[in-house]
Amino acid sequence: MLWYKAWLETRSRFLIALVGSVALCSRMVVIFLRNGAPSQLSQVLHATHETLAAVWLLAVTLIMMGGLLREKAAGSSWFTLSLPVSRLRLMSVRIGMGLMEAILLAILPWIAMLFAAKVADKTHFISQASIHVFLLLGGGVLFLAASFLISSFVEGEYTAPIVSCGAIIMLAYLLSDDKWRPYSPWAFMLGSEYFHWRTAQFVGPISWIHIGVFVAIAALMTLVSIKLIQRRDF
Repeated sequence: MLWYKAWLETRSRFLIALVGSVALCSRMVVIFLRNGAPSQLSQVLHATHETLAAVWLLAVTLIMMGGLLREKAAGSSWFTLSLPVSRLRLMSVRIGMGLMEAILLAILPWIAMLFAAKVADKTHFISQASIHVFLLLGGGVLFLAASFLISSFVEGEYTAPIVSCGAIIMLAYLLSDDKWRPYSPWAFMLGSEYFHWRTAQFVGPISWIHIGVFVAIAALMTLVSIKLIQRRDF
């Protein structure tokens, strides 16, 4: 029941984001190829991935908005809190649903891009897609957790998304300097540090340390979010 409830709360935002990202990315690949870039398909896919990363980030931010604080503002939190489950269970299901939807929003547009480019059966491009999706999720998990955290202490249906988007933009800006770029989850999502434009190949090993740090920070944010909701008086 809890999983179905979480799906009902997020399905409209998820489906709109999914259809939009699939259509946009597929269209971009087709337009690039029509304009004479079939010999640069790897670069085309990477450039489209950068657009996908921005759309994915916005979509995940909106999907993670909600929960008990939003229900409190709408006057329906009493129903959720009356269910015979703990707040920990409620929060776990919500983050689990958000994570699954975030993964699908990263994978399905890439599948559509490969089919649009008519290379879905070529191992080289499948490998490129897999690396891009891995980078997107590796850095994006931090923003997913940040949106979850903000929605756990900022009330209001529109206030929380605005605060979350502002925090994401500020973080990306502060870490945009060349000195700090390797530590930026946004730069990691784009994969620009690993993709060589001239050879259209990924160069250098992916930093597992950075992924570990992003995941650890995301886990800490999630734990703080749960504690905030558990201690809040509704």
